[in-house]
Amino acid sequence: MGIKEFIQLFVPPVYYTVKKHLFPKKQPIYHPLPKIEHKRKRMIIIGNGPSLQKTVELYEQQLHDADCVMVNFSARTSLFEQIKPAYYVMTDPCWTKDKENFRACVNAIITKTTWPMTIVLSKELRSWRAIEEFKKNKNITVLCDGGTWYPQPDKDLFPALDENRVCPPSYTVLTYCIYISIYWGYEETYLVGADTSFLKDMYVGQKDNVLYTIDSHFYNNADVRSIPTESELKGIPFGCTMEQKLYELYMIFYEYNMLNRYAQWKGVKVYNASEFSMIDCFERKKLT
Repeated sequence: MGIKEFIQLFVPPVYYTVKKHLFPKKQPIYHPLPKIEHKRKRMIIIGNGPSLQKTVELYEQQLHDADCVMVNFSARTSLFEQIKPAYYVMTDPCWTKDKENFRACVNAIITKTTWPMTIVLSKELRSWRAIEEFKKNKNITVLCDGGTWYPQPDKDLFPALDENRVCPPSYTVLTYCIYISIYWGYEETYLVGADTSFLKDMYVGQKDNVLYTIDSHFYNNADVRSIPTESELKGIPFGCTMEQKLYELYMIFYEYNMLNRYAQWKGVKVYNASEFSMIDCFERKKLT
């Protein structure tokens, strides 16, 4: 056997054996989105709209009697420990744009969570180094959606959704929460704090032609006025045009309608129990 043949025969196995032991493949802390067994038939999705304050005042016990999901920056509020949600969803596009608040929220979750809770992440977040911090809390399970955002639905959309081969585009976190509730087979899904008042909160600066939004959530209780004056305006630039934002809003409401049809196909119900909401496709029903 010549030197060339010897190298070709023995060097690759030795190289890969050494590499395997010295540089073992890092095991991810996320898993493809599985079907979850649950004892309760009701999931309550807690949005962060201003109307949530009244919902908590009127129906706190109902929130404790269901599997709740909280979203976005709500872990940094006292309501997080008050409700003790079963799930926390982090799929909103805001996470990839605001890393400082993302890390602050991760720290809040790790510090406060003393009960079993499942976190669902978007694919865009699963490689973030901050996610590794969740390992510090044994109460936390981290899942990642396994589907691909579908571009446009077709006749086979609902079976694909039900196998998590595709999932709704994350224009807003609430659409994804509704999806996982249906996907996991909850008989009843209730939306609270789902104000979805983007149109009410938008304003175009009359001097700079910039599209603003007034940041209104239950935790800052902002005073939203329909037509604020220039001197009263305290908004955040959207970073897009009115045309672009209205198209995005169209897609958000389109997704809500699609998910309502998915629920009907699945034989489950989605109710809008928000004290105020501009979502018009789900049956209105109070928490009881």
